[in-house]
Amino acid sequence: MKLFKLFTSLLLVGVLFSCSDEEPIENTSAVEALDLVADLSTYTDSSLGMYKGVFTTADSQDRGTVEIKVINEDVAKASITYLNGVVEYFEGTIREQAGLAIGNEMSIAFYSNTRSSSFVFNVNDNGSNPTITDANSNSKASLITVVKENTRGAVVPLTGSFTTDDMSVTNASGTWSIIFNTGTGEGNDTDITTQTIFNTLDFGSTTGNEQSGCTASSGGGSTSCTVEGMYTSQGVDITWSGTHSYTTVSDCSTSSGTWSTANGLSGTFNTDLSCVFGCEGTLNTFAGVVVDADIFDNQTLTSTATSTSMGTIGVDADIDNVTVDLFHTFTGDLEMTLISPVGTMLDLTSDNGGSGESFTNTVFRDGAPNITTGSAPFTGEFQPEGGTFAATYDGEAIAGNWTLSIFDDAGGDTGTLNSWSIGFCDETIVDNFGSPVDQEDTNRSNEESGLTKIELKRLEKMKSLTQEEIELKRLKHKGLNN
Repeated sequence: MKLFKLFTSLLLVGVLFSCSDEEPIENTSAVEALDLVADLSTYTDSSLGMYKGVFTTADSQDRGTVEIKVINEDVAKASITYLNGVVEYFEGTIREQAGLAIGNEMSIAFYSNTRSSSFVFNVNDNGSNPTITDANSNSKASLITVVKENTRGAVVPLTGSFTTDDMSVTNASGTWSIIFNTGTGEGNDTDITTQTIFNTLDFGSTTGNEQSGCTASSGGGSTSCTVEGMYTSQGVDITWSGTHSYTTVSDCSTSSGTWSTANGLSGTFNTDLSCVFGCEGTLNTFAGVVVDADIFDNQTLTSTATSTSMGTIGVDADIDNVTVDLFHTFTGDLEMTLISPVGTMLDLTSDNGGSGESFTNTVFRDGAPNITTGSAPFTGEFQPEGGTFAATYDGEAIAGNWTLSIFDDAGGDTGTLNSWSIGFCDETIVDNFGSPVDQEDTNRSNEESGLTKIELKRLEKMKSLTQEEIELKRLKHKGLNN
């Protein structure tokens, strides 16, 4: 009976955090020529195209996300991005060319050039029913689930962890992962596929669970949806429900909720990815003017974004984000600095990423992991290397020319600034996803701190502030009101 409880409780809930004993080595040569046609309709009713999904070792000790690119009838590439950020690359051998495909199915054997890792990818000629067999990670048995990214929209794979209310299963381990496949672009039109691993077996539910009630924050910076699903495994009904929240600026997703079984077991689940949800009020974004966009060796490129919003940072608005997109063949050469209208400078990043390429849709935001923890192309959210926007620019005017300075401090590699912008979040803070704070509350002062509730909400949101910075903000507030 105890084994049965262990078995069923983990059919839809996550994985305990752990690290692998040995890290894969990145093989940069294997990612050359990974080009697919941008128009996904090209791959309709075809086995060619992009497939995305989730990976876990059968013992649930390692997990990550998977990308498979079937570029043409001769070339296929794949990669696994582990939770620690390390990427393992695979070369594909299309077995159909050797007459090994069965019926109308394409079969591709993928092998890592750096470790004893491999898997076999099978898919129908029309792109349906993609499956993975014989998967292993450094000779450790593994399981992979993928779906095809097509004209329905983006595929977002997320790995996760679990808790259970039953103390008898606290030492059990398993994997719970979820894949969102958006449809028309509206959040409610979304297919959900789950992968559940326990005791080396895959008990994942089928695609078709529901996402509904998607509501955008008033500032448009994030969206929250209700997600739920149910299926039967080992004769037991499993149900789960929760939220799927995602950001607009950095395209970051996270999900959490609760699960239960028909025989009384229950618990919670959370995905691994952590998102910093930005402006929940009105977000005013100003794009930088990019004219001479080339980044040359040992030279500085500057670009200006002109803010027309009025007021003071820390009183009327905060800097929500600075978003940068640029190409460069050696990011370790670059020093990026944000300069305010009065000349205050903040080091966004300095010589990070080594020989990696580019900053692709890089979002600098207070509270995110420091940029020094990332790797090229730095897609996602990161806190500036030199500190927080809140502490650096507190009390300065919002209006004026904000400058992005990019200095290439070495020879041999060049690049191009594609775009950048700066976003300010106004004083109207809203509660989670769209409920405005009572305006009377924003005018009432907290007797102990001297801060209004709205400022306390902001301070609570910016957890990266030190106690000294909070005290400085309190003193500045008192000075403005005396």
